[in-house]
Amino acid sequence: MTSPLLEEKWTVAGSFRTRYFEGGAPDAPVLVLLHDGAWGGSAAVTWGTMAPLLAEHYRVIAPDLLGFGGTDKAVFLGESPYDFRLRHIFDLLRTLGVEGPVHLMGNSFGGSLALRAAAGWSGSNDEKIQLRSVVSVNGSGGPWRTDLALDELGHWDGTENDLSRIVSLLIDDGPHFSSHLALRAAEARKSGHYRAVKAAAIPLPEALRVPRVDDNWLNDLQRSSTPILLVGGSRDPLLRPEWMQNIQSAAPSCEAVELDCKHAPNIDHIAELMQAITPFLSRHESSQLV
Repeated sequence: MTSPLLEEKWTVAGSFRTRYFEGGAPDAPVLVLLHDGAWGGSAAVTWGTMAPLLAEHYRVIAPDLLGFGGTDKAVFLGESPYDFRLRHIFDLLRTLGVEGPVHLMGNSFGGSLALRAAAGWSGSNDEKIQLRSVVSVNGSGGPWRTDLALDELGHWDGTENDLSRIVSLLIDDGPHFSSHLALRAAEARKSGHYRAVKAAAIPLPEALRVPRVDDNWLNDLQRSSTPILLVGGSRDPLLRPEWMQNIQSAAPSCEAVELDCKHAPNIDHIAELMQAITPFLSRHESSQLV
């Protein structure tokens, strides 16, 4: 993020060294941006171009999640990949003196984190922060991924050429493609990142496999009072077309909008995404909902 509106900062949150970007007026409504979980994901990679625009109206806080970017490459393999990262994000906000309410917006894995936060998340009450609203940009909460997503996103051979295969699933080809690829590749090469992302996919011996614990976040979402906006891509190859409809069926109060894009309009269709989210965020700037 090279804009003077955003400053790269470091702190310790929940005992983890954490990199985040911050900008905007200190007394503006807080907007927390959560990045994607693909190889090389980070706040700068996912939100680097869009965040300065948002900082004109909000106090933007864009952290690197655990395992990504400049944040510690720590993972917890005995729990959901969502829970420990949400715990870390809320630890960061408390470290920064943010008590809420906040807008929470994420793309892809970051959008799934945001939806699970809206569902109440399983952390203790003193770990939670009030939410004004939640926006999920092509983040389904976990389910409804396509076979292509399951086949292609889990492996990377460490080269920029192979990373371009993954980037082509996220954004359209164009003048922005090569610069985005270079930035993502630089983040993906950081020490510990590959192992942190790959660790959760390590197969278990047959004797250690146990039935998956029921994940009730979608039921919890139905009882949530947090305003939610779902943003989908009509050409997204990574999520099944019905993902927004399925979430709305469980939580009818969710709003939804579809854009002509792939998986990450926050990178290559920023004007259209800004047009979609701005009215929603504005309507809920006075909300103080849990």
